[in-house]
Amino acid sequence: MNQRDCSCFCSSCSSIFAIFFLLPLILISWASLTHPRVSSSAIKNGGHIGHGQVLHQTKEELINYDRRNKELMNTTTTKLKRLEAGLARARAEIRNSAKNSTQTSDPDYTPHGPIYWNANAFHRSYLEMEKTFKYFVYEEGDPPLFHTSTCESILAIEGIIMGQLEADNKFRTQNHEEAHVFFLPFSVYNMVQYIWERGSYDSSPFDRTINDYINVIAEKYPYWNRSRGADHSMVACHDWAPSESRFNYLLFHNSIRVLCNANTSEGFKPSKDVTLPEIYLPYGKLKPLGGPSPYQRPILAFFAGGGNHGPIRPILIEHWKNKTEDMQVYEYLPKGMSYDEIMKKSRYCLCPSGYEVASPRIAESLYTGCVPVLLKEGYVPPFSDVLNWDSFSISVPTSEIPNLRKILMGISQKRYLKLQKRGLQVRRHFLVNSPPKRFDCLSIAISVGLLALILVFELATPSSHSANLTRISSSDFNASSNSKGGDYNASTILEIMRDHYDLDYDDEMDSFHNVQVDREEQNNSSLHVEHHIIKYDESVNKSTNGSSSGPRKEYTKLERIELGLTRTRAVIGKAARNRTHVPDQDYTPQGPIYWNAAAFQRYY
Repeated sequence: MNQRDCSCFCSSCSSIFAIFFLLPLILISWASLTHPRVSSSAIKNGGHIGHGQVLHQTKEELINYDRRNKELMNTTTTKLKRLEAGLARARAEIRNSAKNSTQTSDPDYTPHGPIYWNANAFHRSYLEMEKTFKYFVYEEGDPPLFHTSTCESILAIEGIIMGQLEADNKFRTQNHEEAHVFFLPFSVYNMVQYIWERGSYDSSPFDRTINDYINVIAEKYPYWNRSRGADHSMVACHDWAPSESRFNYLLFHNSIRVLCNANTSEGFKPSKDVTLPEIYLPYGKLKPLGGPSPYQRPILAFFAGGGNHGPIRPILIEHWKNKTEDMQVYEYLPKGMSYDEIMKKSRYCLCPSGYEVASPRIAESLYTGCVPVLLKEGYVPPFSDVLNWDSFSISVPTSEIPNLRKILMGISQKRYLKLQKRGLQVRRHFLVNSPPKRFDCLSIAISVGLLALILVFELATPSSHSANLTRISSSDFNASSNSKGGDYNASTILEIMRDHYDLDYDDEMDSFHNVQVDREEQNNSSLHVEHHIIKYDESVNKSTNGSSSGPRKEYTKLERIELGLTRTRAVIGKAARNRTHVPDQDYTPQGPIYWNAAAFQRYY
């Protein structure tokens, strides 16, 4: 083949390559209309015909296939639409509550105050969870790798939540069609205990176990393939959970991962994942709660822990071990001293990362009435979708550790008292009860998980198959973050929020105010996703509805690209339904070799 032939060949192939490169972007709305992919077991049972098999069928068989396929899709779509209609109703209720200043009274506890981004929205989402939420637990798999985990030590929350999910309760359903979320009951902790060879760098046992399990449930049920794992969830508190979830692409990128090790640098996505608090439960029991008043705490700050555990603690030890009497920083606590008693005598409890970001010290600080000081990079604090951590904790960048005492001493007495009081209020959400109680750690984890499902997922287009879920935050956040790329963290979202609405707290952290923000302070705060979506939706609605009361929206380059893709999806969807061919001077696709010839030609 000569040089010219190679050029022509490459030019022709490049157009085909471009089509399939764009396929994931533009085919969301019509692919499932023409041929939703399913497992081989469904084929054997007379369901959808697998890709490639249709070519060997007669015309009569193709007609029967289309009829069966449409009947099955209509039945499935109707059931899914009922679920999604319930989620849409819940979404509307939450958004209405967010705008409404009237609180709903609750016999057990009425959320209020600045510890929440929006107390009314959180309360309504919790009530919606109690009223409508259903999850399904796959029964495949045997202990100890599945359906059980540890209920003791600092990783106990993994086993406790897994045990509660496995137990019969009002949220668990045996009917797949009623489920909003499907729980994958594998235990990362037990995988480490039973299939990992200590000292080995071989990760293939984890890879095989996770992928084999997902393959089994994908073959047996249609639900994993239906949503590409987006309505599936896993729970894990082991440090290795983020890396082990990478072994399955869809699990890592699409599924709701409920993790203690919530590190954005390791792929934790606040838009879909949920942070669990790491809670130390010696012998499976919670430590005693309480402590003296904030006026009877002579120690300014306290920390005791392994000094060489990770990159941050050595810096803390170097600068503050044995330096001042009011900064009680120890590499290891001396004999005769009580860890819990020193926490109760301290105003601030230092919570630096170890090798991983999660630490039981955060919950322990709240238990003892000590204000947590987060010394972490890339950490998304527990339940930050609904909790405003800036109202009851302090975040200090690791670069400011040498100035730590100056920073803490610079906090006014009035602000410290508010931080401490709010820490006592938020403590109820970090308690582990058996059986669970309303608004405790377990119920909040479920509520936040449902909130992620309600606020972050919606139908791709009104005409698309109900199972096609897409993240509304994916375009909203990325379009707003301009050149920051697809990944974002709390400080990036905060910058978006403040750029759009000039929103910040006053010095005493009492409430939101519309003020001009100091850019240097933006990276020291976190922002929940729920509040951003609500406000961002309002802004988009005003601009797209042509409101004359505000300035006309100027779209970013990324927004213009996404609007073009939306238009393209609509045109392809219309062609797929109408099956109208456009004459082409070179070749007009037609016949049963295509799932939908008109749709193929249109996206080409």
